[in-house]
Amino acid sequence: MRNNKETEVVIPTLPEATPVFEAARLQEDLKRADIPPKWRVINQSFYAADTEDPILLGTAAYEKNGF
Repeated sequence: MRNNKETEVVIPTLPEATPVFEAARLQEDLKRADIPPKWRVINQSFYAADTEDPILLGTAAYEKNGF
């Protein structure tokens, strides 16, 4: 895992406070182990969705404002 020519670490998370904090903590742990993450991916995000649904718009606004 430490050979960055052969391995890239991807940290997936959800657009919610607890998963984001857990992903950040994992990233710091990996850095201390000299395994730098290459990517962070946010799954199930509605921020970029083109929707008119009021519930999804509320969720997107919550994500945009940083949870």
